[in-house]
This record gives sequence, structure tokens and C-alpha cells, in this order.
Amino acid sequence: MRLQYIYTRVAYKKIRARYIRVFGINTLEDDLELLQFALREYELQKKRVQYNTFFDIGEYFRHHNQYIKAVENYSIALNFSKKNHDLNLETMSRLGLVLCNISQQLNAHIIIDSLRDILKDCTGSNLYTNSIFVEIILDIVQNNKLNKETENKLKSIGINWGDDEFYFEYSDINNIHLILM
Repeated sequence: MRLQYIYTRVAYKKIRARYIRVFGINTLEDDLELLQFALREYELQKKRVQYNTFFDIGEYFRHHNQYIKAVENYSIALNFSKKNHDLNLETMSRLGLVLCNISQQLNAHIIIDSLRDILKDCTGSNLYTNSIFVEIILDIVQNNKLNKETENKLKSIGINWGDDEFYFEYSDINNIHLILM
């Protein structure tokens, strides 16, 4: 029974860290501390979900403009995903790496090609949520706005991109929080 409690506690701390990262409801150190705690526990338990936590830590660093650390963590998650054929983790890790490149204003042509490759892999593997993330980013990179098809897909899942508050916050790609499902 004690072991089950530890697993539940670790999962709770990871979910809390993700929640506070996305909604920004506490200090910057708290969410990283929670993610690092969850990572240590998952490593001790030899849980594969530790690699999802590397992805979340990459997201933390990306949102704090620490791109080298973000790339390191996304790369760990990406390497694991390739070994274990985890297409969900792989496509999201690749997308995180592309967002780091965008934030550092690296070669736009390579970025667009990378986004198209990720989109192809997402649609080929029926990763609908991941493909929506890619489409949003691709639209903004290419046109500085969403095309109608992407807006309609978002509306179909209950997100109205046209709302002024939502549009203002997420029209900047750096504000998009990737969430691994």
C-alpha cells in the first residue's frame, strides 16, 4: 500500500508542476522543483514516464528562455522516444526543439520543413492533438495568423481562437504551452 501512495504522490506532483507551468500561478522555482522531484522519483522507480518529465522540463526551460537546457531535455526525451517507438513523445519533443529554434530566430526555411515533417508524422500516426499544435505553429510562422481550417479545428474542440484575450496571448508562438497527452 505504501508503494501505491508514493506512485500517486509523484504523479500528483508532476501534474501540479504541469498545471502551474501552464497557468503561471506560482514562483518560477516551484514548478521546476516539482518537476525535478517527480523526475528523481520516476528514475528511482525506473518508470518510463521519466522521459515525459524530461519533455516537461524542456518546456519549463523554453518558457524561461533557457534554450540550451530546453534542448538538452527535449533531446533526452526524443532519443528515448525513438528507441521505444513512442510517436507521441517523439513528435512533441521534435516540436519543442523547433520552438527553441524559432525563439532563437534560426533558419526559417529549415523550421518550416521541420514543421511539415512533424505534421506528416502526426497525421500519419493519428496524433490529432499533436497535429493541431503543429498546424497552429506552422500557420503563425508562415502567415502570422491562423488559417480558417486550423481555426475550425480548434473550434471543433471548444477553443475559439478569435477571442481577443486568447488571440493576444497565443499569437506569440513563445506563449504556446505544449502538453504531452
